[in-house]
This record gives sequence, structure tokens and C-alpha cells, in this order.
Amino acid sequence: MIIRTFSNSTLDYDPDLGHTTLEELLVFTGLVLWTLQGNISDSLYTVYIEGLMLSCVRYFVMLLFLTAIMLTEKSYRIRLLALLAAGGIFLLELEHMAADGINLLQLFLMVLACRNVSFRKVCRVMFWSGLACFLLIIAGSWSGLIYREPMSFDSDRMREYLGYIYPTFGPIRFFGLTACGLYGYTDPSAYERDQTRSRGVPWPVLIIACAVNLVLYELTDTNLILFIVLAFLILYALCVKCRLDLFHDCFPIRLMAAVIMPALCAFVWYISDRYNANIPMWVRIDEFSHSRVRLNHQGIVKYGVHLLGQQVVVNSDQTDMDKYFYIDSGYMKALLSYGIIFTVLLLLVYMLIFRAAIRIGDRVLCIWIFCVALYSVFNNLLTSPLSNCSFLGVWYAARILRDYSRKKREGTLEAFYEQSQC
Repeated sequence: MIIRTFSNSTLDYDPDLGHTTLEELLVFTGLVLWTLQGNISDSLYTVYIEGLMLSCVRYFVMLLFLTAIMLTEKSYRIRLLALLAAGGIFLLELEHMAADGINLLQLFLMVLACRNVSFRKVCRVMFWSGLACFLLIIAGSWSGLIYREPMSFDSDRMREYLGYIYPTFGPIRFFGLTACGLYGYTDPSAYERDQTRSRGVPWPVLIIACAVNLVLYELTDTNLILFIVLAFLILYALCVKCRLDLFHDCFPIRLMAAVIMPALCAFVWYISDRYNANIPMWVRIDEFSHSRVRLNHQGIVKYGVHLLGQQVVVNSDQTDMDKYFYIDSGYMKALLSYGIIFTVLLLLVYMLIFRAAIRIGDRVLCIWIFCVALYSVFNNLLTSPLSNCSFLGVWYAARILRDYSRKKREGTLEAFYEQSQC
């Protein structure tokens, strides 16, 4: 039974937002359950809920994704890929391999399952399910149900947990909510200069988001998220509310989209590899990065960078900083844990999405990828759908670039740009 396929989608780039198919029902149920278990796993509710139960939910979600693919996907190659991924997960579980490998295969099934689903719908589902979990965890902390005493670094620096197992998790989730909400509820026609009425997210919502961002900063002392959310909101205001085309389809912008992530990845690796604790300049750079450069260098020395990745054992217990070891940078995390091959493929996916967003003039998606690229220098968002589901837009991007290439060959690019505004 084929419910709906890639080739006969009613819209060229994003399937219809007006109705829900069986395929979407299965995928959206899986996304909601994935968001729920992921947020609970990162919160202090784990005191009451066993990890085995959360693992069962995670594998049930994989089953939902696999079911959606088997029932609705016409391409036998996609079905085969899904079965191989599911088999790989089973073998990794039998061999008690690293959780990173299992997590990647789970994400692979998620991406395949979203192939025929509206990316804008995905963002809306992730927004509302993520918002419900965010409020549930905050409420649990404020009610005292999962309260933990603030983390204290010195007399002037206190960091609230807000119900999460680490103070930065709450603000990071808020970045994901901001990105999903702004993308999911911005009408594409909001970019057009001849519109007499803005169809983007209203100004009061942007002001509230900015205020919440500042409150989270005051409570958790998380500088990076403060700046990246502010950057997202400012760019959104400029590109959507003021209709400035900061990501115009021209060669410099396309070049930036092609090189920004590989260049930043190479920069992080070079700085980390060259680190020398005996040279004052490197010590100052490490202090500026809050020990990230030193820990990255430690990971390179201990594990090295390989083609297929490896299991990287971390120690996130900050009560003994001499034994603390955790890779924060998204680029270094990908290189060390997942290997060069996967990192190259991952960066290509983001480059593809960025390029397609520029081609079609999807400014919010451009802002999203741009912010993720910058933030991943310091922290990991590249493979975290709970805080960044932009990579699920790869099929949306593929449809855009496929149609662009076809119309370019036919000499009908004007029709492409007219259709992209519909």
C-alpha cells in the first residue's frame, strides 16, 4: 500500500499543510515520542522514570519510523536502506557498541521517514512537543519536584539547573524552540517587498522570545546561547520583518554557504591540534574557549581522527575537573566520534540545505543554518534533533535543487522563481 510518494507530492517543495496522511500520522507520533523521551532523559525526571522505559520508547519510535517507510515508500532502495539501518541497530545492540553509533542509525531512520513529509509541518510538531516538554520540566523544577541546588563556580556565578541535568540544556532547548517556531509559522510571502501586511511572526512574540532568552541567561549564565538566540532574532527581524534580503542568491552568498561549515570545521581542528599548554598564547585562547581547545586537543591525542569513528569515553562529572573530559564542539564531536566520512557527509547535507534555501529565498532557513554553523564551533547541535531539526529539511532542499536543475536545463528558470514564491 503506497499512501503518497516523493514523485507525486501535491506541491513541488513542501507537501500540503492542509491535511494529514497516515504516513504523517506515523512520523509525527514518532517525533512527539522521540521529543518526549529525549527531554525526559536530559532532565531530572530520570529520578522517577527508569532508563529502560525510555529505551523502550526510543526503540518503539524506531519501529514507527520503519513502519512509515515500509508502508508508504515506493522506492525499494529507500526500503532496503531502512532495513539495513534497523539491522545495524540490532547488531550494535547485541555487541553492546557505543551509544553514538546506535544514535546515528536512529537519526538515519528519522531522516528517511521524513522524506515525503512537509518540513514546515515537522518544525511545527517539533515546536509544540518541545514546548510542552520544556514547560513541564521548568514547572517540575519550580514546584520542587525535580529541584536541584544551583551550580556554583564562585561567589558571583550561580547556574540554575531548571530541572535539567545540566544548566545549559534548558537554554539549548529554547534555541531549538525559537528556530522551529519562527520557521514553522513564517509564511514564505512575508519575504516579498510588495506585501502590504507582514505575514511573519508578530513583533510581540519576538519581544517575548528575547525576554525569555535574557531570563534564561540570568538564571543559567549561558553566554553562547544568549548570543546565538539574539543573533537569530535580530536576523529574523531584519530579513522577515524589515524584508532585507541579506541572503540574496548571488555568488558571494552561495560561496559562503558552500564553505562556512567546512572552513569552521577545519579551523576548529587546526586550533585544537596545534594547542600547546606551554605557550602563553594558547593558554589564553583556551581560557577564552572555557577549556574547549584543551579538551579537543586531549581528544585528538588520546583517540585521533579516523575514517569511520570510534567510541569516545567521556566524563562529565565536574566535581573532579582533573578527570573531566567532554567534547563540546560539534565539529570535533563529529570528527572524533563519527569519523571523517560521516563528518563530510553531514557537512554536505547542511551545505545542500543552505544552498537550496538561498536558491528559493527561504531566509529563515538560511538564518537557521548560519546560526548552527557558528554555534557548532563551541557546542554540538549538528546531530541533535531536539535542539536543531534543520537537517530534516534535506528532502525539502533536494526537491528545490532538483527542480532548479531541471528548469535550468530547459531554459525556464523564470518559471522556477515564479513557482518558488507560490
